[in-house]
Amino acid sequence: MTVPSPDRRVVAEFQKRRTRQIFISLSALVPLALMIGMGGLAEAKGISANVTVPVMILCFAAIIAVLVLSFINWRCPACNRYLGKRFFGVRFCDKCGARFE
Repeated sequence: MTVPSPDRRVVAEFQKRRTRQIFISLSALVPLALMIGMGGLAEAKGISANVTVPVMILCFAAIIAVLVLSFINWRCPACNRYLGKRFFGVRFCDKCGARFE
């Protein structure tokens, strides 16, 4: 069985999406760190719930937004189906067989 050569446009678009996915994933670290920090500060310094609760809600909303953006972005450029939870080592689409390398 011969393996078809990858379409250059599909490969280029996949590379853009993978780069975008890295930035999307890294952007989740900011609200996570803030949530952890606020929890520790509130306990140690006695910061009022009037401050911590809105910050926690905003951080939670930011994390939800990151998950939604990730779900929208991490799709096969050929068939537009979700590529799944794997990020590293994705060489082809499990659904349509499009090659990314």
